[in-house]
Amino acid sequence: VGQGLVAAYERLPEGHKSRGMLPGEIVEKIGKIMNPDPPKFNWRKYLRNFIGNSEVCGTRKTRRKDNERYPDNPALKVLHRKKILVGIDTSGSVSTAELEEFIRELTHIHKCGTEITVVQCDTAIRHIDKFKPGMEIHIHGRGGTILTPVLEYFRERSREYNCLIFFTDGGCEATPDWFKLRCLWVLSNRSCDADHLKPYVIRLEK
Repeated sequence: VGQGLVAAYERLPEGHKSRGMLPGEIVEKIGKIMNPDPPKFNWRKYLRNFIGNSEVCGTRKTRRKDNERYPDNPALKVLHRKKILVGIDTSGSVSTAELEEFIRELTHIHKCGTEITVVQCDTAIRHIDKFKPGMEIHIHGRGGTILTPVLEYFRERSREYNCLIFFTDGGCEATPDWFKLRCLWVLSNRSCDADHLKPYVIRLEK
């Protein structure tokens, strides 16, 4: 979906995907991913080391422990959850198969006890939404590739999130020098070389 609708690509070295500069206005529907394949990365171990202590998100009533102040009422259990901002490259160079790969990994990240906010971006931020496993996904964009708007969005709200995880095919601009926050770039298994992305980069296995 969306192939042939993007023009004005920059010429990049051989082995790179093309990076378009024009915006997109396509909405692509991806079916629900109810039973994803096993994760391609050990998210639980990595997030524990990458993020550290979790954030207090709220409380939940439970009868598994006594309420010392009001014995006849359920006690309150404090819920600790990590809050992660996830950027997804929705430019035309990212295939539907790559997007589905990203969403499968999001499901496994969510299982690690994280609250995920997803920001979709091609040449600009196209959509922001909370992620829930099994939700119907609509991809917004499919134009060129300028991912800096997500970095700016994260910088403005860095106190709200533990980190930024950015899924891309690598065919994007270099990480700007001013960006010094905690960010992990996750490349698809079809991605190009990404020495221009900083500070942390991993590639999903095939």
